[in-house]
Amino acid sequence: MKTKGIIKKNKPFLISICSGKGGVGKSFIAANLSSSLSKSNKTLLWDVDVYFPNQHLMFGLEPPIRLNDVYSNDVPVNRAIYNVAENFYLLADTPATGKFDLLRTIDIKKIYDDIVQEFDFDIIIMDTAAGGTFEVLQCAMLSDMIIVVITDEPTSLLDAYALVKLFLPYLETENIKLIVNNVIDSDDAVDVSQKLNLATDKFLELQLEYIGYIPYSRLVRLSIIQQKILIESYPDDDITNAIENIADDIINKIENKRINQTVNMK
Repeated sequence: MKTKGIIKKNKPFLISICSGKGGVGKSFIAANLSSSLSKSNKTLLWDVDVYFPNQHLMFGLEPPIRLNDVYSNDVPVNRAIYNVAENFYLLADTPATGKFDLLRTIDIKKIYDDIVQEFDFDIIIMDTAAGGTFEVLQCAMLSDMIIVVITDEPTSLLDAYALVKLFLPYLETENIKLIVNNVIDSDDAVDVSQKLNLATDKFLELQLEYIGYIPYSRLVRLSIIQQKILIESYPDDDITNAIENIADDIINKIENKRINQTVNMK
């Protein structure tokens, strides 16, 4: 399945990929989904984890200029954006190395504005840190879509619930979507999403839209160890099909949202 291109507008469609806890596959999904979307859309993958960034490792890359150089050494952001492949770019960061790094804070909005002025991306995907940090909230508030990644672990569901509750005062709830990772099949994924929605419906009066799942596969761990993107190495695998289905659904949602915005402006 080939991911469709979107109609270019004045600004990119911004997607934050979040999770309540670490270890649920958020960065793996961000990397592979970005790669899939870049087949027909000019895409930037922005690693916004200022303490433990790892997107450069997912691709086996060491960009010479990182986001840390932008906010620490006043380097223009256009110099830090690394061309991975045709239509595909990466804004990586440098891992924290000492106690002074704990004071890191970055103005996501300023960097985003600089990116928009310098580039004409169709889509920007922001791989955020796990949990509800100030940077994660900045990303979510800027985004057109917020994807929360969950698994069938009780701690994943509990922390996802807490993250969604944190978002509610600041976001339009219809922009929050769910992806279920590391499950057997679609029935299993729907069951997991319903577990979270039972809690959000009861206590927050909110139902979150489930937009897809990633099946369990040993190839996930192998691709991370090899520092290769799974959908590139295994184009016929079930995970690749799942990623491409999610990418197509996202494109459809982008187009529908823009059509509705155009109609409402008339």
